[in-house]
Amino acid sequence: MATGSRSARWSAPWPWWLLGAAVLALGAGPALVEALDVPAWQRNVDLEVYRAAGVSLLNGRPLYSFLTDVPNLLPFTYPPFAALVALPLALVPFGAAQVLWAALQVSLVVVICAVSARPLLVRCRHAAPVVLAALASAACWMLPVSDGLFFGQVGILLTACCLLDNAVRGRWPRGLLVGLAAALKLTPGLFLIHFWLAGRWRAALVALASAAGATLGAAVVLPQESVEYWGRALFDTERIGSTAGTYNGSIVGLSSRLGPDTAAGSLLWGALAVAVAVAVYGLWVAARAARAGQHVAAVAVVGVLTVLLSPVAWLHHLVWVVPGMLALVGDARSRVRVAAAVAVWALFSTPLDLPWRGARMLYDPDVPQAWARLLQSSYTVGAVLLVVALHLLVVRPARRGRGSLHGGPADGAPVAADVERARAGA
Repeated sequence: MATGSRSARWSAPWPWWLLGAAVLALGAGPALVEALDVPAWQRNVDLEVYRAAGVSLLNGRPLYSFLTDVPNLLPFTYPPFAALVALPLALVPFGAAQVLWAALQVSLVVVICAVSARPLLVRCRHAAPVVLAALASAACWMLPVSDGLFFGQVGILLTACCLLDNAVRGRWPRGLLVGLAAALKLTPGLFLIHFWLAGRWRAALVALASAAGATLGAAVVLPQESVEYWGRALFDTERIGSTAGTYNGSIVGLSSRLGPDTAAGSLLWGALAVAVAVAVYGLWVAARAARAGQHVAAVAVVGVLTVLLSPVAWLHHLVWVVPGMLALVGDARSRVRVAAAVAVWALFSTPLDLPWRGARMLYDPDVPQAWARLLQSSYTVGAVLLVVALHLLVVRPARRGRGSLHGGPADGAPVAADVERARAGA
């Protein structure tokens, strides 16, 4: 990925940065207010779980049997390493933790957009900060991000870690951040398989070593909690929630909502067959994307798969659609790709609220049940269609370009016209 070349970078005078900050405040600010302007018992309930885990370690109370206060009564469901990472949250009042976590989340959304939209930002030159602010604001009005802000979830952090590890040339060993993300929450472990299939064996080994090191280190510090998690809590599905609920965006969740209880057995086998097909296809697309230099698209595909293939995966876990949407945009020269990206934003936008709209329609006798069920599971279907769109509109053209242009432009690399304009000082 050509992130190191001078022409692939973008910069702007400070007035543009000030204007960008104003646009971000006006665009993302209302989304943040809408997500957090709720009764105190509803606000950042997942952040409360993380903080409670840190408090449990400090106070010596049981990590996996403690529940948060009434009425939420939520357990800690993450590995012991995540509890160690949550310790700083336990050192500050919950109100302060909420402010800091919200600021971190919005900052990480900006980082995700900056990395994912690099081709467009390079093309925009001085106006890049304003465009970046507009993109980040739009992302904050997508339900996975908005609900992540509302719940105080960790999904935005995991997406940023995996994106930076795959799509940015950092000073850390490639794979380190993915491994730490997998130690925090198991689902990013799918990136280890992606590294291997994409021929990035060193990154796969680094990710495996960092995940194992963090997990074993936590086991040394918290031996009893580690035995409890890996021996019992991990397999206790009742700690997570119902698979048939609207908020479950996985393939298993979609199948659980489709038919009567008498069809549960056949639906389960059908869901497994679909999941296997989606996994094989998605991992193949992601590997081809990585080999073509389209690392943002690869991250989006693998990230979406972590949601689709999990037995239970909440809709706010679909933060991966943000880099997927921006990978579709590219440098915005293709109208078809831009239109597809706009469709992705509309589908996952907070104002439309399609899954819950479909769930409410189930009680309307004038609405066909099939239509209501489709809307209820629209994020699951949309996630699969996003993988297909990235394959057809991003990966295939990039691979053809690499074949005809001796490697072709990777995501983050400017096209030839941009290089010529940069050299001419345009």
